[in-house]
Amino acid sequence: MDTTAELNESIISTSEREYVFPDFKDSRWERTQDTDGEASHFEHGRIKQLQDEREAVQGRTFTKWVNSQLSRHPQGVKIDNLYRDLYDGKNLIRLLHVLSGEHLKIPNTRGRMRIHAMENVQRAIDFLREKQVPMENIGNHDIVDGNHRIILGLIWTVILRFQIQDIVIDTEDSKERRSAKDALLLWSQMKTKGYPNVQVKNFTKSWKDGLALNAIIHRHRPDLVDFNSLATDGSVASNTANLENAFKQAEYLGIARLLEPEDVAVENPDEKSMITYVVSYYHYFNEHAQKEIESSRIGTILDAALAAEAKINNYDQLVTNLLKWIEEKIEELNSRNFENSIDGVKKDLAEFNAYRLQEKPPKFDEKGAIEVLLFDIQSQMRADNRVPWTPAEGKLIADVQKRWDELELAEHARELAIHEELKRQERLEQLAENFFTKAQMREEWLKDVRGLLEKDNFGKNLDAVEAAQKKHEAIEMDFSAYQQRINSMEEKADELEKENYHDIAKIISKKEEISQLWKTLQTDLASRRNRLNRILELQRILQTILLISDAIGETKSILGDHVDSALLEEAISRHALLEKDIEMLGCRKEKCTLEAVGYLEEEDQSFTPKEAADLRPKVEQLKAEYDELIELAKAKSKTLKAKQTLHELQQDLSEMDQWIITKLELLKRICEDKPEDLTEVQRALAAHQLEQGEVSVRKTKLALLAERAHKAEQQTEIEQKWADLSEMMTARAELLEKEQERLQHQQKHAEFVALLGEIKSRIEHSSKPTDDAEVQRQIKAMKAIKDQLVDIKKPLDELQAEAENFEEADVSSSINEHSALVDTVDEKLVYLDKISDAYDFANECEEEEQWCHEKATLLENLSVPDNLEEISVIKTRFDGIREDVDKRSQVVEQLAARGKELNQGGSDAPPELLEGAVSSVQEAWNALQKAMKEKEDKFAHGETLQKFLLDVAQTEMRIGEKAQIIESTKEGFSIRN
Repeated sequence: MDTTAELNESIISTSEREYVFPDFKDSRWERTQDTDGEASHFEHGRIKQLQDEREAVQGRTFTKWVNSQLSRHPQGVKIDNLYRDLYDGKNLIRLLHVLSGEHLKIPNTRGRMRIHAMENVQRAIDFLREKQVPMENIGNHDIVDGNHRIILGLIWTVILRFQIQDIVIDTEDSKERRSAKDALLLWSQMKTKGYPNVQVKNFTKSWKDGLALNAIIHRHRPDLVDFNSLATDGSVASNTANLENAFKQAEYLGIARLLEPEDVAVENPDEKSMITYVVSYYHYFNEHAQKEIESSRIGTILDAALAAEAKINNYDQLVTNLLKWIEEKIEELNSRNFENSIDGVKKDLAEFNAYRLQEKPPKFDEKGAIEVLLFDIQSQMRADNRVPWTPAEGKLIADVQKRWDELELAEHARELAIHEELKRQERLEQLAENFFTKAQMREEWLKDVRGLLEKDNFGKNLDAVEAAQKKHEAIEMDFSAYQQRINSMEEKADELEKENYHDIAKIISKKEEISQLWKTLQTDLASRRNRLNRILELQRILQTILLISDAIGETKSILGDHVDSALLEEAISRHALLEKDIEMLGCRKEKCTLEAVGYLEEEDQSFTPKEAADLRPKVEQLKAEYDELIELAKAKSKTLKAKQTLHELQQDLSEMDQWIITKLELLKRICEDKPEDLTEVQRALAAHQLEQGEVSVRKTKLALLAERAHKAEQQTEIEQKWADLSEMMTARAELLEKEQERLQHQQKHAEFVALLGEIKSRIEHSSKPTDDAEVQRQIKAMKAIKDQLVDIKKPLDELQAEAENFEEADVSSSINEHSALVDTVDEKLVYLDKISDAYDFANECEEEEQWCHEKATLLENLSVPDNLEEISVIKTRFDGIREDVDKRSQVVEQLAARGKELNQGGSDAPPELLEGAVSSVQEAWNALQKAMKEKEDKFAHGETLQKFLLDVAQTEMRIGEKAQIIESTKEGFSIRN
């Protein structure tokens, strides 16, 4: 790289460094001002001028490039000032939308405040980061504030990502793949190869004479550029003319004019602007070449397409005609309108055979020709590398075949239908002949049955009537069985009518004649059954009245028998059974009466037997006999109940007297045995309560017995015996309850003594704690014991109050023992609290020691970087750690004071616990302080070193700039002057 290029690169590097470190001041310039102020001012102004010129060129180029891209946006927006018109972020989002082809979120169009503009710009920056575009040192505030360098850098980054990054060129010799800037340079070299005076080596000086741009246009469009007429003397005027020609022709082709001749016809054109412009050539000519290749194929395909179109039309017509014939023929074959005769059906069969042999075969050949035609069309299109033509829906070969298959199905169905019609006609003739034969047989049988029904002799008694009923039932069974034969005959007639038999009128006339005869016989049979049922019902009622009357007479005879006192129970049982029999007779009598009344009062009196006149007198006589039987049964029952009541009273009095005597003897034996302990007393009380329950139940029964004896005027001593039993039961209960209370008091006292002994044992056997967990466990245990002592204090006082009711009962020793245990527990808790404080202090010391170790680890991980910016960042983190350490120093001092206080206060904790905790914290704190000092020294040394290296680099750059200025100065110009 020559001296001018190095200077330009130095300007860009310096500007970038000033952006990264806004507060950075180049000490190199300060020293130069001190030693060489006037020359430094001139050189600094020159550098600033070159930098502004480069920035202006890039600004114009990027503005035109942005407008060329935004022209493709649906809104057709345009910007005038790159730095001002990107302020609100809307145009930036539109630009990214055009370049990426992706839909971005609609920018905030309502708000006009700075915060809304920053939000829109941030959306664009976030989108670029999603596309893996590096966005270091670029913030939304830079774009909103109109920072020239940052905006130019952003647009250049966008151009690299969306215009240059994807350029890939395959070389013919080595097949080496290059990308981005190298690929674009290689493409330019390939397009300008062979042109005289054109050597593309970079994107700066290689383009300033305009020959390279004209060569690229001439390579693709030689009609637009006369390359041989271009000037090659290298003067500014010639270069400007060449560039103007290239820009003009490119603009004619549709390539945006991003540059002006004066921007390129300089010693060192701006590289980024040139790359942006050349990339426009690459995209345009690359797309144009693809379009030419595609258009060359159209003519070759057109002739084949026309030929195929003619065949397609022919195919469409043939398929349409064939499908129409198939549709018509299917409709004809599906017709089932046959003549209602055998001769007519045979004629239809002859026409069908003519269709299959003469009309169908030519159409089958036509279907095969259609398949061959479609195969020819598709084969030719495949040969022409075209997508094979597919017929429209409904005209595919499969559709034709489907309709042809439907035709053959209709044909087969037509053939089957004709043969079925022939068979049907033959079957109807046979069915009609069979109908007339069966009809004659049914008519003769019905006439024979009518003769039997005209006879009406049923008999004079129940047996004769029942025999007549059985004969009638036999006739009905035969008649019902014959119903199926009549139905079969009618079904044959209905089938002939349904099948449209030609002589159906004669069939129907015969069927109606037999049906009418059948209905008449049904009516006669039902009428005869009704008469027979009326006579049978009357005979059954009369027979029932006779049987009930005989049973009433036998029962009266039994009620008149004498009853022996020794057999009273048996007599009562027999009378109870007899009453049930009488009740059943009453039910039978009532049922028979209702049947007789119902028979006499029936609405249908079309037939009444002459025996019905004797029915009402016989029913009234039966009622009178039953009423007399009821009165006899009531008198007999009253007599038996009186005898039974007196007998039961005597038995109950005897049983109660014996029970009282037994209980008195049992109580005397029990009272002699005194219980020895509480269990026996409670068992005796439970048994006594059971006895009292039994006595209570007996007391109610005793009152009832006394009342019954008084009514029966019976004398008894049972009440006096009952009073003796009650008195003895009361005395026994009082004795047992008093003994129970005394024994329960003794048991409670014993339980309290055992409980206090167990608590005392737990207190005495607690060992000296060796760690914090053991201390906490013992404190918890002592508190539980204290709560337990508090809980038993009230029951213990109540027990002492109860002791006054019993002799030889003393609870004072237990009260004293309880007070002593409470004092012991309080002392133990004070002792354990002191030890717990010592362990809490040790834990705090351990946490502080851990904190020191963590900070030391953080310091160890802070390494000194090799550049000044990172040293500043790491040093900030170090200052934060140092601030935390300074704040923590008071905690360490407080811990040391507390440790000393605990040692002097006489803590019962192990001495080495407190001393070791304080010592460990102090050691960790001293180590941390030492590490802080060492790390601070390292940071100071590293910062000094990096500043020195930076000064060295700046001095070298300054020397190079001076050398360049000296070399470019003519006639011995002095920098000082």
